[in-house]
Amino acid sequence: MFSNYLPPTLPKNWILAEIDEENEYIEFLGFDKELLVSIMAQPTNNPSEPHFICLSQLKGILGRYDFENLDWQEWHPTEEAAVESAIKLMAWINQNYNDIDPISEELFISLGTEDQLPIIQNYYDEGLITHEYLGEKLVFKKARLLGGSTSYSESAIQSLSHFAQCYKLPFHEIKGGLLCNEHFKLIEDIRFKLFEHLKQINYKPLEKTINYPSEIGQIVRFHTPYPDEDPNQLYLLIEIFDYDGEIPAKADIKALKTGWSFPPISKVNLNDLEIAEVDNSDLVGFEGTIISNSGSQVSGKITAVSPEKQLVNLTKKSKQVITNVEVSLLDTSGNTHQGFLTVLF
Repeated sequence: MFSNYLPPTLPKNWILAEIDEENEYIEFLGFDKELLVSIMAQPTNNPSEPHFICLSQLKGILGRYDFENLDWQEWHPTEEAAVESAIKLMAWINQNYNDIDPISEELFISLGTEDQLPIIQNYYDEGLITHEYLGEKLVFKKARLLGGSTSYSESAIQSLSHFAQCYKLPFHEIKGGLLCNEHFKLIEDIRFKLFEHLKQINYKPLEKTINYPSEIGQIVRFHTPYPDEDPNQLYLLIEIFDYDGEIPAKADIKALKTGWSFPPISKVNLNDLEIAEVDNSDLVGFEGTIISNSGSQVSGKITAVSPEKQLVNLTKKSKQVITNVEVSLLDTSGNTHQGFLTVLF
């Protein structure tokens, strides 16, 4: 009898819900009836180990944990062994409950950011919700299963993929892909899967002219960044590696404006980069050195830049790096000079 093998107290969060000694069945409910652990006799299916343990999820529309791959022993030879295993399973769930996904009665998929609301409204029409997620206002819509899809994430990928194709959005403007429950707790981040799907179907965004880098010293960025990459991150192109044959050219790039003493250097495909337009207005107020129109070096406080935004080139000559950034500066005598910003070392 099952009752002979029950401990004086069950693990916390669990209660004995039913016991039927005659039919050799017992069940336990855990976490306010979210989960059920049961033991039943099935001698026909397994005569040598007739007692079967079953773990069931009672709340939520999504599977909250991959219990199929938990690799917990399900069949046991005696009632005592089965009860002991069930008690251990309840204790394991207590220890790992925080790794189980939250209950989801409804699912919402992020479609993009609030500034993209006009085109999102044109495509999705109604049922849109704006909600702040990790400090950014995102537009959500209730997720639903589409015909032919086996999961909500698969349906969301289909929907977002079609949305991107309708507007031929560049990859860096595809900002949807967070699957959340009704409390906007993250269930799954499908952005990487979405990008992989778009590449597999040979997605062609609205073509833009890409100004590929070709010289060391150019300021660059990724023209098609992944979702987890900052599209505004700038890099200094410090080396180019050309190879014979079909091997694509590589480049060493150093991240700029990181605030780190030793910024990371990465090797990437040269064709993944584009020359970046740099905002020079941040230079105003800082000390700098120029090569004046007369060819002499002058130092002082930068008072103006022209133009404020441009494609910056850096050229190393001897013990200095000359840029194509034209600035005006005020020397210690109060005189104004114009020339190209130079870095001395």
